[in-house]
Amino acid sequence: MSDTLSNDINNLIQSQQDFVVFKQKNTQQIFAVTDAKLITIDNLANLSPNNYFVLSPFNTQRDLKCCALAYTKLLDQQSLHEYTDNIKTVSANKHCNLIKYDDSKERYTKAFAAYKQALNNNSFSKLVLSRYQQEKLNLDIGSIFVKAINKYKDAFVYILYTSYSGLWFGASPEILCEINNGIITTMSLAGTMKKNETNNYNWSQKDIAEQTIVTDYLKNTLDQIATLQNSKGPYTKEAGPVVHLRTDLQYKLKPNTNLYEAINALHPTPAVCGMPKQEALKFINENELYDRLYYSGFLGLYDNKNMNSQLYVNLRSMYIYQDIAYLFAGGGILTKSVLDLEYEETINKLNTLKSIL
Repeated sequence: MSDTLSNDINNLIQSQQDFVVFKQKNTQQIFAVTDAKLITIDNLANLSPNNYFVLSPFNTQRDLKCCALAYTKLLDQQSLHEYTDNIKTVSANKHCNLIKYDDSKERYTKAFAAYKQALNNNSFSKLVLSRYQQEKLNLDIGSIFVKAINKYKDAFVYILYTSYSGLWFGASPEILCEINNGIITTMSLAGTMKKNETNNYNWSQKDIAEQTIVTDYLKNTLDQIATLQNSKGPYTKEAGPVVHLRTDLQYKLKPNTNLYEAINALHPTPAVCGMPKQEALKFINENELYDRLYYSGFLGLYDNKNMNSQLYVNLRSMYIYQDIAYLFAGGGILTKSVLDLEYEETINKLNTLKSIL
């Protein structure tokens, strides 16, 4: 079955039609969207009521648009195989490379210095600095997807291609929000350590402070549009070769709060941006020295007709162009952050994806 799934995905990629294949967290059930209508739009508020699989960039204020695949039915794995059995493949690549920046440590070091100066000036309580790294693919993409779903069972794993966004792959551990029947579930995920054999973790004050910033932001934001129902954490949560501090939150949306308002209130969270939110977003755009594209944006199922969604932060993700994968990772920077330690944290996170290439 694994060989069949990898072949089906490779055939989809070679057909260069818009599609997504994915599995949700804590399940091995495969779903796919094919033969979908691609809509590119500035923000999700302008989508007509329907079922969509959406991909949103980190910064919706830049030129890069949201991608929405409108569909009527999700395919299961058997239906996907039947669909790809007769699919036509093409040889020409219709998509151009979106990456326009280098991935040197010098760029990261220069950006880190600007971040620390802004933090020391008390302009921000937290900023998130990210980078990417190029890796040559040693496996076909379908096989990489199969390895990921077997290795990261508690992650949202996907492979997506559109003629607008190009080819993206990820194994995200972080829910942006799940909304069902007026109940919104989300999490704060901040602080990172290497996983060890003893499962005993002594979290630093920096990691605890970073987790508190994210959790407090989510609570303060959601209190404006919803009522708290349940809270759990912080607790240690595994994510591949690393562990994070995590807090789970559940709220009930207030009357007349629509789906887009709830999502827009959350994204981007301090876990991928900083605090205060809008000022941090502007600072990152000006000082991170590259464009994140869809990394640290969000993606998933979006039903604005029935007010339901399952959206994930696009972490542990990579953009694929020809035989090169551009792997993305980042971390929270506080006043006490140390350059080499923060850079090492990104290496640990990048290893999540490098281990399956």
